[in-house]
Amino acid sequence: MPVKLVLSDETLMVTRSDDNCYHFTQWMEVEPQETSIVTLKSNQVIHLKKTLSETSQIIDQDDSENLIADDNHVGNQNVTETSITENHRANEYSEAVAEISSSEENQIQGPVAAYTATQNGDSSSMTPITFYVRLHMTRSHQEANIHISASKLNDVINDCKVLEKLPQVSEQDYLQPIGGLAIYNGLRCHHCKMICGSTGFMKKHHLQLHHHLDMPTSWPACKMQHLNNGPDTRAWFEVHPSGHPATLSYEEAIIKKLYLDLEHSKVDHQSQNTREICPWLLTTKWHVHTEPYMTKELRELVAFPKKDEFPGLSNAVLHYLNAGLALLEGTDSLTLQKLNTEDPLKTGINNTPFHRLQQDDSIKSYGNLVTCLLAMLLRPKQQYQIPLPAILVTHIQKLQQAIDDRSDIEDHIHHVLIDLWMTRWNPSQDNSIPCPSHRFLALNSVQHDGGHADASHNTQPIAKLKFAIRVTFLCQIKKMSAT
Repeated sequence: MPVKLVLSDETLMVTRSDDNCYHFTQWMEVEPQETSIVTLKSNQVIHLKKTLSETSQIIDQDDSENLIADDNHVGNQNVTETSITENHRANEYSEAVAEISSSEENQIQGPVAAYTATQNGDSSSMTPITFYVRLHMTRSHQEANIHISASKLNDVINDCKVLEKLPQVSEQDYLQPIGGLAIYNGLRCHHCKMICGSTGFMKKHHLQLHHHLDMPTSWPACKMQHLNNGPDTRAWFEVHPSGHPATLSYEEAIIKKLYLDLEHSKVDHQSQNTREICPWLLTTKWHVHTEPYMTKELRELVAFPKKDEFPGLSNAVLHYLNAGLALLEGTDSLTLQKLNTEDPLKTGINNTPFHRLQQDDSIKSYGNLVTCLLAMLLRPKQQYQIPLPAILVTHIQKLQQAIDDRSDIEDHIHHVLIDLWMTRWNPSQDNSIPCPSHRFLALNSVQHDGGHADASHNTQPIAKLKFAIRVTFLCQIKKMSAT
């Protein structure tokens, strides 16, 4: 049952969750219902009535023992812990959670008093920052009996340009731990810079953002810190302890970061020193290829299709690969050995014939990668363009039409893949990476910060594409032999 809390300058709605925590939000007028109305003033206590239409009253402290507030959870009890979600606007006091604890005095104290008290006639409107400061004083220094003027505190906050939200910290911001913050053991995602404290949460993250890839059995360990204590808004960032205690305070670390940012701003951010580039990128030159383009656009081009983007495509790709693997049983060993050979002229024919994967369920991750490749070709382009021959463009358009019609998708997938993988792509001065599959691998390695994944993270995508190429060629061999 909601409670209407009437302050001197604002009205709040108070609701209680199942775990007996109170939530304070701005009051919204609703239809009359079973609702309690509360009026709160300094050095006074509350009196609750049962409907919105009734007028609230203020009673003496002597009668406070008889008060009943929201199913007997206010009276001889006081609010002792409150927090505000920082992602809301400054004037929206939403999700301020108040835990109820016992007190020896029958008057309103704790954070509610810190939030609503109007000492010396100070009734300035609170912001989340001033609320946090007064909440901290109430929770941690209540015995000092320190009174803070909200208006003066607001003036100081405005003069110092204090941020209303905590800064977003990335692993580039702080390599060393921030002094005064606890260091926790965490896990790092294989495919992005996400870190967390539990295997369960990491599995959930993988299913949400990397569901087209195989679920890892383990994740790299790391050390991490966070700036805030809110369970729903806690932002972890990775740190790298050197074995020595952290010497920088939070303020010193911020200043150091500002100096580093100023130094970085003096150079061209688009250029990269070859000494800072790994041998893998020096060989592939992928960073040169992707440098002129927006990271978001590149990552979206090769992302796994959303639910309604290309309906039926991923299932058709998976069925196509499985149908190709089913042809293995009727193919002679020599053909499969040649199919499994990288370069027969250099190495001779491989003695091991092309065969199925060791785990049948792994084929789904292979199909997901091919789906992303086809999605890149199907998606409309913005700044980043992929020059294609006319015959391939025609087959891509027919594949799109087949997806729209929900018919013969697998046949058109085969035509696109054959054009893609049987065309000789010759580099030129204007197009150093003409092959769309090669471009897909380059874009697929782009990280959130615009950098590229190292070589170890690219071996799996390359191996999966090579496997899909062999399956496609096996399908083509069978089609040609049948005619």
